[in-house]
Amino acid sequence: MMVPQMLGQLLDTITQTERNIQRLYDPFLGSGTVLGEAMGRGLNFTGQDINPLAILVSRAKVGPYDHGYLSGSTERIKNLIAEDSCDDVEVGMTYLNKWFFPHVAIALSKIRRAIQSEDALWVRRFLWVALAETARRCSNSRTSTYKLHIRDDNDLALRYKNIDTIDIFQRVLDENSKAFQEQRQLLLEGNHLNADYSYKGQIQVTHTDSSLAYKGPINDFLVTSPPYGDNKTTVPYGQAAFLPLQWVDLSDIDEGLDSSWLNSTGAIDNKSLGGSMQDINRRSERLREISPAFADVIGELEQLDNGSFASKVVSFCADFYQCIQPTIKALRPSSPMVWVVGNRCVGGKIIPLDKILADYLRCHNAHEIVTLHREIFNKRMPTKNNNSEMMNRETIMVWRTSA
Repeated sequence: MMVPQMLGQLLDTITQTERNIQRLYDPFLGSGTVLGEAMGRGLNFTGQDINPLAILVSRAKVGPYDHGYLSGSTERIKNLIAEDSCDDVEVGMTYLNKWFFPHVAIALSKIRRAIQSEDALWVRRFLWVALAETARRCSNSRTSTYKLHIRDDNDLALRYKNIDTIDIFQRVLDENSKAFQEQRQLLLEGNHLNADYSYKGQIQVTHTDSSLAYKGPINDFLVTSPPYGDNKTTVPYGQAAFLPLQWVDLSDIDEGLDSSWLNSTGAIDNKSLGGSMQDINRRSERLREISPAFADVIGELEQLDNGSFASKVVSFCADFYQCIQPTIKALRPSSPMVWVVGNRCVGGKIIPLDKILADYLRCHNAHEIVTLHREIFNKRMPTKNNNSEMMNRETIMVWRTSA
C-alpha cells in the first residue's frame, strides 16, 4: 500500500507548482490511498482497478459522509444481527467447510442478511467492507500472508473454541466508523463537502482492465503504484479477495460483476497483469525492441530453470506495457506523472521494473523530471523467500507526458 504521508507531500509539492491541476488519475486503485489523498485536497478524481474488492473499498470511500445516517444504520444492523435466529448459510461456495467453521458461516450469513436490509447503497458498501474484513479475519486461512494457506490442526482447534465472528464484525465496524469520522472531519475542514455531506468534486471509479482503451474524462495528473509483478508470483491480491468476496453482494460493487469472478481462487489473478501465458515468444521479442533493460534481464532469466522464470516476467511486462498507452491517453499533454514501483527478484535476479518502465515511457515520448528512492520499513511480505531477496525499497518516478 502506498504511504499516505509520502503521497500527500508529493501531491502538495506538485499541485503548488502545477497550478492547473484539477483532476487526478490512478489506473491501479488498490486500497484507494490516492483517492483519499485527492479528496483531502478537493481534487476531482478518476480511478480504476481489475480487482472487485479494490473497487468496493474505493467506492465506499467516496461517501457521502453523513455521519448521523451512518450511525443510525450501523446500530440498526447490529440489532438485526443480534435478533437473527436463523441458521441458514447464505453462500454456496465450494469447500465452504474447509475455509469457514460452520458457526462462523452462520454468523457471517446473519451479517449478510442484515446488510441486505439496508436501503442506501453507499451504506451497504461501507458495511460490505467491514464484512469482507471480518470474513478474512475469521476464515481458516492464515492472515500472515495474502496467499490462501490453511492453518495447521492445532491452530484450527484453538480458533474453533475462541473465534467470535459477530464481535469481530462489530470491532471492525467501529474501526472503520472511526476512520470515516476522521476523513469526514478532514473534508469538512477543507470545505470539500456539500450540504448533504456528498463530496463537492467529481469522482469516477470504474471496474475495468487498465490495458483497455481509456473511455473516461481527461486528467491533469497521474499518481499510481502499479503491481510489482504478476499476482501469482508476487502478491496474489485476487486470491486474497476470494474468501471475503464470497459474502458480498457483487451487484452492490458493480452491476457488471457476476459469479465468474469467483469461480476459482485464481480467477481474479488470471484476469490481472501477467495472468495469461499465451504468445510468450512473440511478446518477448516485441518487448526486447522497446526496452533494453527488459532485454538484458530476460536474457539472463532464459538461462535459468528451462525459461519458466522468464515466461512469468514476460507475461507481466507485456501486460504492463499494454497499460502505458491507455494511461497516457487519459492525460492531457505535458501532464506530470508519479509512478511508485518496486524491483522484485525472480530466480535470484533483480527485475529492474523502474528501468523497464522508463523505457516504456520514453517509447511514448514522455520525459523524466526526477527519480527518488524510499526504503520500505514496514510491509506484509517477507524480506526473503526460499529463492531470493525480496523487495525492500521502492522507486518514485516523476515524469511528464509529451507536449
